[in-house]
Amino acid sequence: MMETPTLITEHEALIAMRLFLEQFYARAGNDMETLIADITIESDGKPLDPAAWDDWLRCVDEAKSPRRLG
Repeated sequence: MMETPTLITEHEALIAMRLFLEQFYARAGNDMETLIADITIESDGKPLDPAAWDDWLRCVDEAKSPRRLG
């Protein structure tokens, strides 16, 4: 089953990235090596750590929420 892409603006993407990094830092601290490994895309198109994808989608949803915009 193919996923429908979620389109976000550059502004929303920046907010989502910050949220994602803040959440990662709260859990793992300043461990860039683990972060990069977790979000490495495998041959099946999914990140090495499936939880990272779920975390990212939550951050995108939050970044797109009306309370974050404006």
